[in-house]
Amino acid sequence: YDIRKDCKIIHSTFYDNIQNLSTGQLDELKQAKKKAEAEDRAGKRGYWFNWWQVYGLGLPGMLEGVIFQNWQEYLSLPEDVDLYQMFVIDWGGNDPTTLTELNIDGYNNRLYIKEHIYQPQILNSKLINYIQAVNTQNSVIVADSARKDKIFELQMSGINAHGATKGEGSIIDGIERMQEFIIFVHEDSENVKSEFINYKWATDKITEKPLNVPEDKNN
Repeated sequence: YDIRKDCKIIHSTFYDNIQNLSTGQLDELKQAKKKAEAEDRAGKRGYWFNWWQVYGLGLPGMLEGVIFQNWQEYLSLPEDVDLYQMFVIDWGGNDPTTLTELNIDGYNNRLYIKEHIYQPQILNSKLINYIQAVNTQNSVIVADSARKDKIFELQMSGINAHGATKGEGSIIDGIERMQEFIIFVHEDSENVKSEFINYKWATDKITEKPLNVPEDKNN
């Protein structure tokens, strides 16, 4: 919470009012807690984890319709597993250009995400210098093929860069593939966390029911 000198935060939960709850209400809370803990142990925090955060612990929950709920934070990569490392570039302009590191644990179906660059109007020369500094293994870098000129510059600098074509349905395919992973986001990757929190399914303007397409503003 943001701390304001003119405000006082009072954090309460059902435990503070437990004497006024019925046996049925307490049983419902206990069952919800078990389901939340089961989701957490499985690394797939979904509806019940979110429900318990809000109604059980009195903490902020996820927005309704959020696409990625199966993620949590990490500080350092595990040392006892084989990880496949790669980087992803999304070209910006006025929007931020992003460089993101992915480490994939295929055996345990885990995906570790770390944000390196999130900056609008970054020069390609600066991006190249940064990549050469952090990508010491010259791991594969996949970039949006819309900027073949920039990819060519990376390749001419000895960077193992390749273009990725975004065809029809590629966004949904990518979402479905990521939802198969237990996702870990580095604790310092504030922009990645913000995008995960706000990346929602679009809703029908009349019925307000979620559609099978994400909101365009966060694609």
